[in-house]
Amino acid sequence: MNLTRKTGRLSVEESGTIPGLPEQLSKDSENTNWWFEVRSVLGRQQEALSAAVLPDNVSFSTSTSSPYEYVYTHGLGKYPMVQVLDSSEQVIQPTITHNSIHDFTVSHTSALTGTLIIH
Repeated sequence: MNLTRKTGRLSVEESGTIPGLPEQLSKDSENTNWWFEVRSVLGRQQEALSAAVLPDNVSFSTSTSSPYEYVYTHGLGKYPMVQVLDSSEQVIQPTITHNSIHDFTVSHTSALTGTLIIH
């Protein structure tokens, strides 16, 4: 079972492919190895999915003079969804500009300190 990439979704093909079921199920070592491999692949896929689902939380501060910007470089290789919380943990709506699939800029009308939640 391979999960394939949809827009904005994870591909876990690098976690491995579940091997085909042996022709005859028995208690011999070949079938035992098959079960261990299946469990191993499923474990790696679960770890990959868990890591991809949890958002990154990053503390930030914009520059203290105009322009009030903060550039964040990430290694996601995509344009992530970004939520911004101010220092009192209220959701705010600054301007998010995706410069590339590797970085984005947070801009606001005044100096800002808070947390970026990156999906």
